[in-house]
Amino acid sequence: MTAGWMLLCAAVIAAFHVTYVNNGFVWLDHGDIEQGRALIPLSQWRLAFTNSYQGTGFYRPLVTLFHSIDASLWGISAPGFHCTNIALHCVAALAAPFLVSAFFPLSLCERCLVTVIFGLHPVAILSVGCISYRSEPLLALFTFLAVSWYAKVRKRGTFTRTVILFLTTACACFSKETAFFYLPSFFILWEISRLPGNKPHPCTKPTGSAGFIPAVFAAIAATGTVLCLRCIFVPVKWCITPAHIPFPENISTRIVLLGKHILNLASPFMPRICDATGQYGILHPATLLVLCFIVAIVFTAVKKGTGSPLTLTFSMIAICLLPSLDLLPLPRFYSPHYVYIAVAPLGAFVVLLGRKMSGYGRKFYAVFRGIVFVWIAVMGFTTVSSGSSFRSDQTLFAPEVSKDARFSEGWFYLGNFYRLSGDLDAADSAYDRGLAVYPGIIRFYDPVEFLINKSAVAVQRKNFDAADSLMKIAQTISPEAMQPDILYIRADIAARRGDFKAVIYLLSGRSLLRPEARRLLDRALSAGQDH
Repeated sequence: MTAGWMLLCAAVIAAFHVTYVNNGFVWLDHGDIEQGRALIPLSQWRLAFTNSYQGTGFYRPLVTLFHSIDASLWGISAPGFHCTNIALHCVAALAAPFLVSAFFPLSLCERCLVTVIFGLHPVAILSVGCISYRSEPLLALFTFLAVSWYAKVRKRGTFTRTVILFLTTACACFSKETAFFYLPSFFILWEISRLPGNKPHPCTKPTGSAGFIPAVFAAIAATGTVLCLRCIFVPVKWCITPAHIPFPENISTRIVLLGKHILNLASPFMPRICDATGQYGILHPATLLVLCFIVAIVFTAVKKGTGSPLTLTFSMIAICLLPSLDLLPLPRFYSPHYVYIAVAPLGAFVVLLGRKMSGYGRKFYAVFRGIVFVWIAVMGFTTVSSGSSFRSDQTLFAPEVSKDARFSEGWFYLGNFYRLSGDLDAADSAYDRGLAVYPGIIRFYDPVEFLINKSAVAVQRKNFDAADSLMKIAQTISPEAMQPDILYIRADIAARRGDFKAVIYLLSGRSLLRPEARRLLDRALSAGQDH
């Protein structure tokens, strides 16, 4: 009976995501999938564990394997990839109640409620609509399972349970680095909830120390194994430059950012994708409002006690939100997918609120259920209607930049869309808008990539002098790692205008990693000999 109801929930979630199936590749999908940066031949599956994720400093072997399996099944056909994304999201939604029930029991109806909330919440739209954000449902799925099996091992540490805990913990860490924070935090929270003096849920049996050693051993062995593999094969430190924010704006801006994530969790509407974030002072009304809200939550949690379900739910939400505050620099200061995993404890909060309301009589409980039903219905409508937004970069980013022109990354992908469509004027305009400087705004901003693509527009117009001038500017501001690519592009521009002496000057005597650069140099040398 339980399995049937849960599968029905999964079917409902899948049905609400049907509008995502026939979309194309968008955003980071172009590099990860279309250009093959995150793909490997399945016959060489070991490469996923011995290389960084698509040439970055990230280590996500499981994501690479899922991308590569999809490529082997569907080729470079976007609908197949989207079907896999929807399936992963549905499975993650089915696993969401496991996280909650590890701390306090849920009835069948409550498990279904948590599953549906997780499955239809609009913060999942980005993780489902973009193939490149597949790491989120994978991370959520194996984190939920690992926490559940940790609780099982602690209650009775059999060999089979310990092995499953090891595997689920390792898979979570192989999905995304955030697991190295989530898993220890949830495990410690579970232990705190069972300390003597706490008052767990009446249905929760006290746990002894019999399973402590196998549980801790499996968790440490799994995370340690993944860390060792990462250090051996991807010995790159976290190389993302943090946003430069003066103190105390550094603190207050993150407080407001926390409030933004909380609003995204509460809202049944599509969250903003634009990452442009202003800096806030400590006395700004938004800062003070979020601070008051946090104080109220902490006061309620302390009053309830560390073992109460409400306090545990608040603690789980806090654990899920903490990485989103950019304490360890993230690629984007803000993104709605950072709180994807937090929807599971949000569902637990709705469950606990329902239990509380049921004690006030049938009328109050009926009103509460009506509000929750409308909230979920609006989320479902948002999920369905947002599917068409991921049809192309134009449908995804044009509405965003129209609302906030400071969304540099949105302008970049819009420019790429227009350039590939042959609308060079629109492409040039989009790149210029994206290059605009906005003091005091935190955003993902890469002027070198803009200059490279503006140069490509100039090449398409046969304006080679303008193209080379743009690349000279890019060369002066690009990091050392990009210099070979910049020189190759300049050499290619020189070859297009027949200046083979410039090609030889730019490429000779250098380490040419790209085969295209070696071929271009050979061609220039051959042309020089002919003359």
